[in-house]
Amino acid sequence: MALLRKELEVLAAKMMDGSISPVEQHRLNEWLDEQMVKDSYELETSFATDAEDLRRRMLVRILEVAQPVKAGKGLKSPFVWWSSAAAAVIILVLGGIWFFDGRLQTENDQIKSVHADDIAPGGNSAVLTMADGSKVELSRKQNGIVIAGDVRYADGSAVLASRVENQESKDQTNSTEAVAWELMSITTPKGGTYQITLPDGSEVWLNAASTLKYPSRFSGSERVVELIGEAYFSIRESVKKGIGEKDKNSTKIPFKVMSAGQTVEVLGTEFNITAYPDETAIITTLIKGSVQLCGDAAGTKVSLIPNEQGVFFNGNITKEKVDVSTAIAWKEGFFAFDGLPPETAFAQLGRWYDMDVSYQGNIPQVGFFGIIERSKPLGTILKVLEKSGVKFKVMQEHGRNQLVVISE
Repeated sequence: MALLRKELEVLAAKMMDGSISPVEQHRLNEWLDEQMVKDSYELETSFATDAEDLRRRMLVRILEVAQPVKAGKGLKSPFVWWSSAAAAVIILVLGGIWFFDGRLQTENDQIKSVHADDIAPGGNSAVLTMADGSKVELSRKQNGIVIAGDVRYADGSAVLASRVENQESKDQTNSTEAVAWELMSITTPKGGTYQITLPDGSEVWLNAASTLKYPSRFSGSERVVELIGEAYFSIRESVKKGIGEKDKNSTKIPFKVMSAGQTVEVLGTEFNITAYPDETAIITTLIKGSVQLCGDAAGTKVSLIPNEQGVFFNGNITKEKVDVSTAIAWKEGFFAFDGLPPETAFAQLGRWYDMDVSYQGNIPQVGFFGIIERSKPLGTILKVLEKSGVKFKVMQEHGRNQLVVISE
């Protein structure tokens, strides 16, 4: 494996200051292994008695051998330079144990390759957090829960033996105070998805690595939930009855979804929100009905009609016409790559297959196209994406899967 001179310097410096990633560490290890096969290097055992001193000496030596050769002094061959650099950063091998970056590691602890077809897709998985902070791991054999006084699975079987505390008999005029103490949440991990039917009958489908915070019952003049991640909402219209024979004063109760500086307000509609913390924008896609987007800081308001998508970025909201089937494909069990930027596509894979994503080289400047079932193993997905000219390798360290995207 070849490493450019500058790249070797960068990797060595990262190793010594502790900022090197597992994937970068693996690349440096591979290069060193190759050099050790070509030549034999020895270091005094006292050289490695102090981790900090070892780091300092290795960095100094690399910088020494990496200096350009002056004219008139003769040129070193590439092999000579690489051998010198290898000697500068060589790992101390004693009794089958590698002393590296201040740690003792056996060969079994090193990063190992993983066959992509062995990485299974995600499935039903979520954790329910009750008002008192207690947590319940929901059944993977079920696909959703219903909040209606008590908590049950979609098939009617009980999740909890005890009922969620009911405050129907209390006069609650302040909705914020009413729900604060009985706030609950449902969280899906990477590789997880789950459905929840809220107390008002509205339905929410959570994508992987997402959290929905909601009250155990809605009361007052509005229904408010908070979303981190991605979810599809199907909101049921709710009416607060007025006083009088014909209920002339009846009013519709709005439903609000709060997400990192944006509020979506609806009455009865279907829409999708993507609001992951590691992404720069919040994307709202309207399927049915109408919604109003509000930027909490600036107070900007934008209304959407079906087949429109709103993008909240840096406090501003823009909108455009879109094919909504792409935005909600995940809910139907598909990845929809319709010219999707690589970083967005790989982030989706990382969340669904529960793995970290890193890049070897530059981030590919290509668009991905295709519709693929999310039920397929990772290897199937990668074979499709490789048609765009991007290469991959899958590795594992300490039980954690990593997708390495390789580009020129």
